Amino acid sequence: MAAWRAMERVMPTYVYGPRLKDGEKRTCQSCSGTFEMMQRMSDEAMTHCPQCSGEIERIITPPMLNGAGKYKTPSADRLSKAGFTEYRRKGKGYYEKSFGKGPTSIHGDGEA
Repeated sequence: MAAWRAMERVMPTYVYGPRLKDGEKRTCQSCSGTFEMMQRMSDEAMTHCPQCSGEIERIITPPMLNGAGKYKTPSADRLSKAGFTEYRRKGKGYYEKSFGKGPTSIHGDGEA
């Protein structure tokens, strides 16, 4: 049983919704809106609702990342120490260096 729980944590959850023709509405509680199904990545995508056999499709959604949004944007000092260079746009085709190594400015005509 412990192995099943471990596998359950790594199996992705897919979102499915109805594949409707123009003006079609569904009354099925499963597929009238969207629903989630836990499946292996190697499993074929479902094409029919498990309750009413209506056509459904997998909806592409962004992955859920634990802790997403709980990070801070690195400071300019940390980015500079890590070897990054930042340029900020100052006009059309003209960028000035904020920090890091490299030319102090970049021009759209190819000159620095």
